[in-house]
Amino acid sequence: MNLKDYNHLIRFNLWIPVLAIFIIGYLSTRTLFFSPEFFVGAIIVVLMTSASITINHYYDYETDKKSKDLYRFPVAAGKISKRKAMILSLLFLNLSLILSLFLNSFAQLIILIGMFFVFSYSAMSIRIKTKKILGVIWNGMGYGFLPFYLAIYIVNATINFYMFLLSLIPFLITASGHILLQVRDIPFDRKTKLTTTSAIYGKSAIIKASRIMIALAGLLIIYLWLTKILNFFALFSILAGALIVYEHKKMKEIKDITERFRTLQILYLIGGILFILSVL
Repeated sequence: MNLKDYNHLIRFNLWIPVLAIFIIGYLSTRTLFFSPEFFVGAIIVVLMTSASITINHYYDYETDKKSKDLYRFPVAAGKISKRKAMILSLLFLNLSLILSLFLNSFAQLIILIGMFFVFSYSAMSIRIKTKKILGVIWNGMGYGFLPFYLAIYIVNATINFYMFLLSLIPFLITASGHILLQVRDIPFDRKTKLTTTSAIYGKSAIIKASRIMIALAGLLIIYLWLTKILNFFALFSILAGALIVYEHKKMKEIKDITERFRTLQILYLIGGILFILSVL
């Protein structure tokens, strides 16, 4: 067991996009300073994101053991015990509950809803991840909507139409990224009869759907720029989005799409920074 195993267990890189979405939600309220509650909310977002991954490792133990990429699943590989994965999951969630006591009741409700999302996605009794389309929506809401609206409710802001449109952008982008990451697991999911959306519809359809969601997010950004909700940095984030769509097209022509993941990560990072600046 080493740091790489814990990185696969928790996936620290996921903290970046969810924190970015949380910051976007906070900035959308036009709050001029970062309050103590903002930092409490940021910690909760990180904890719950980590819990969503560790719980998934716990419940996917049996199927993950059959993967050819076992290094990605340290619990299934026996490098980290199932018991430790669940202890960490409960620790993350309990810390989130304790920290939520420093927030208002609306924010606390969002956190409780988030916990339901975390468990229901992987838990055997519900297992949303095996429900076609719904699994994609669940990810878009869990990683997109919930951090965004938690930030808004922390400052008791009133949600207007433009805020709702703004929240659709992280929803679409996270849902798009989720199904794209699933493409590499299509052969394994089909072999183990795991009915994920990507396994059901196949590589070509999923890449197309992911590209469409990025394009829709781009159209929303253009509309919000035209209505003066976003500043001129929005145009630069559109350029990053166009390059992401181009990468999608290239993916259809290669067998192993993971070859393009590093480029996509860089483009998503650049686009995310520019999008945050556009909300200022």
